[in-house]
Amino acid sequence: PFRMSFLWLVVIAALVAALLSLTNFGNWIRATGGFNEAAASMGIPVKRVKIVCFMLCSVLAGFAGLLQVLRLGSPLPSIGEGLELQAVAAAVIGGTALAGGIGTVFGAIIGTLLIRTIDNGLVLSRVDANWFKFAIGVLTMFAVIANAWMGKMSRKIKVEAHK
Repeated sequence: PFRMSFLWLVVIAALVAALLSLTNFGNWIRATGGFNEAAASMGIPVKRVKIVCFMLCSVLAGFAGLLQVLRLGSPLPSIGEGLELQAVAAAVIGGTALAGGIGTVFGAIIGTLLIRTIDNGLVLSRVDANWFKFAIGVLTMFAVIANAWMGKMSRKIKVEAHK
């Protein structure tokens, strides 16, 4: 009942989650995403970490494209056009900070599931496709505002705890 792409998602998500939480390189990624200067002053090779992260993203994007070609049986270069907003929105809705350094693989998956649920619900309701983009935009703005508010509150709590 599951597509092979779903099984690949589970395997890759588990591997990336393990990489981020169980290895020094995962700590380096979070430190680099959180504050470059601090990471560099701790001896982390910031440029190398960024290059490896971009390479990993590129390899995974290529693999996703390969899965789409195998699923459809034909290479359609335009099949993923316009999905950039949804990818960023899924990560932000899942709790990833736009400033970097905060986020989980599980949160991004939850954000993706929420976006797909909204999309399917609007399609089944026969609502105009432009409303989906509006809904994603509103959800993303809400997530960014909530993220900024939570960051502000955590800094306030941290300051009060050190008094």
